[in-house]
Amino acid sequence: MLISDQQRNVLPSVCVKSGEPTDAAIRVRAVDSPRAELFTAAIGQAATVALLRVLRRRVETVSLPVSEASWRLWRGRLAVSILLSAIGSALALVGLLRGITGMLVVGVLILGGGWLNRVRAWNNAWVGVELRAARGEVVVSRVHSTFDVEAKVMYSRAMVNRSKRPGR
Repeated sequence: MLISDQQRNVLPSVCVKSGEPTDAAIRVRAVDSPRAELFTAAIGQAATVALLRVLRRRVETVSLPVSEASWRLWRGRLAVSILLSAIGSALALVGLLRGITGMLVVGVLILGGGWLNRVRAWNNAWVGVELRAARGEVVVSRVHSTFDVEAKVMYSRAMVNRSKRPGR
């Protein structure tokens, strides 16, 4: 997808994950880094954006069309991961402070399970977003084939229109 299309609020008409027609859209941040997806999988979207802003990478807010069902699925899976991580963290902290090794180990295992569940949910139920600022593009990965086709048609049309401009 092109940043210029994003600025004009021109989006595909189908959900990025399910491919069903939708008028709803959400905003996510895309970071100019080839490792943006890897960082997002490991530490989450907010932490990735914060880290790469400190490293002076460009960040753009982009809109993605998302159906209500796909959004609920992602948010539900994320909520389970947060709950597991919070329980695991609490058990690990109490075990550490009170010197209860078993509780510490169980807490760390639950915390690890929460993190693995988040990574799995992100990979299966959500998309990857990478900004390619030099080319004026936003690359969205792990999308539904219908969204992919619509986005490619929009991109191709924009490239043809760009090449037809006078002075090029």
